[in-house]
Amino acid sequence: MDDLVNILKGNIAIAIGAIALLGAIGWWLFAALGGPVMDKQTARAFPLVEKTVLTENTRLFRFSVGAGKKLGLPIGRHVRLIAPAGPSKAEIFRSYTPVSSADVVGHFDLLIKIYPAPGGAMGRYLDSLEIGQTIDMKGPFGLFEYQVGKFKELGMLAGGTGITPMYQVINAILDNPKDTTRVKLIFANVKDTDILMRSRLEELAKNFPEQFSVYFVLNEPPPGWEGGSGFISEAHIKEHVGLPEAAKQVLLCGPQPMNRAMRVNLTNIGYDKSEIFAF
Repeated sequence: MDDLVNILKGNIAIAIGAIALLGAIGWWLFAALGGPVMDKQTARAFPLVEKTVLTENTRLFRFSVGAGKKLGLPIGRHVRLIAPAGPSKAEIFRSYTPVSSADVVGHFDLLIKIYPAPGGAMGRYLDSLEIGQTIDMKGPFGLFEYQVGKFKELGMLAGGTGITPMYQVINAILDNPKDTTRVKLIFANVKDTDILMRSRLEELAKNFPEQFSVYFVLNEPPPGWEGGSGFISEAHIKEHVGLPEAAKQVLLCGPQPMNRAMRVNLTNIGYDKSEIFAF
């Protein structure tokens, strides 16, 4: 009986080993054939291949995923970057949503604002990288994943670099001829020079007038400004996003004080908390 038990244990161990080996081979083939390369548990180093200065304090970082491969990130999810720190400090973790299309092959783009010390450690670290240097990442993470046909309309309230997850969802919708979801975006910034991807957003609104609209709000508007002024208000939301209706969701992404204020504004005009999602 003991011999039989030992034989069975040995066979089980062999089977488990074979399953693990097959899983590893399957993942390798999947990645080699152009499948997703991101993993939640194990960090992977991605090399910086291009850095574009968009404004005085905003950069577009392009990272390689390898020839013929895709990042494989679901629409609406984000990646977690891991930067080293000094010997007496912990690693730095920050999450970002790529602004590049989920279907792009070979690379992905992150739009990141560079803040002065003492904050903004990750942004400054990225800005210090030379082309060819790498940074570790994990993913995908996040609770929102866009699905075609789930909503008839999406309202979006974005502030500053909070435009990045919105931009990814907007592109996914407008790039898909079968997706009829309407999108209404209000984008808040301090100055007009802070408006990220303004020309691209205006171009999309011009090319898809029945499906996408954008309204800009500035804290410090220049003379002759025709958009909104101050902070996003209930009046702004009513006019440019609209009131609640069936199959409608409002997405929020900005500084936490802004998100809290927007929840109050939305609740005041009749939105249920189930109709509001903050990235």
